[in-house]
Amino acid sequence: MNKVFKIGCLIFVLLFIICVVGVTIEKWNNAPTQTIAFLNSSKEIKSVTLERIKENGQLSDTYTVNRTVEPNKTVIEKVPEGNYKVSVWKSDNNLYNSTEYKIKLKNPKESNYQLYRFDLAMDKIYAIVNLNALYEGNSFADYMSNAVGTQHKKLRIEKFYNGGSLFFVPETYTFRTFVDINDEIPTRVKYGEVVYGLYAFPKTLPGNQVQDNLFRQIIDKTK
Repeated sequence: MNKVFKIGCLIFVLLFIICVVGVTIEKWNNAPTQTIAFLNSSKEIKSVTLERIKENGQLSDTYTVNRTVEPNKTVIEKVPEGNYKVSVWKSDNNLYNSTEYKIKLKNPKESNYQLYRFDLAMDKIYAIVNLNALYEGNSFADYMSNAVGTQHKKLRIEKFYNGGSLFFVPETYTFRTFVDINDEIPTRVKYGEVVYGLYAFPKTLPGNQVQDNLFRQIIDKTK
């Protein structure tokens, strides 16, 4: 009887541990998350890992994210809020670069599906450009066919972001007509609509060449 009692207690303890672990995993899986787009604007395959930084400063034993991204491709991940070490790895598994970032949800009780972005190339600046000048006056086609001289000065740069860190494009721009990094530029928009586009240029580009570089990218997208 004593042996049966001991076995019964052991089974109960094991079931309790399984339940606790199960609840912990379920809680983690159901935790609110931030959606992140990992871009690779380089010409080489790269991998990205996110490791949670615990309160004691130590790294978690497991990766929250571990993804490989082909050149000029994007992958989407959902990540719970917290402090993370973000590492980018070359195709030979050697470290390319790393940074740290704190992911914080607007509402800690709700997932946020508005994208954070991170470029694994880590060598570019991203710019939000107001594209409304393309649709003012003459038609879009006429503007593009005459896109010479100083017309590009009308294209207003709204904001810059460091592509080597996670960055968030606010609703001020994305809730309008928004041309994402790989989207085509619409040839027509509704009257009174504001159009924004997201473009990237090398960090090493001299400041006096930024506007010309962005304008050429816009022209290339319309060909």
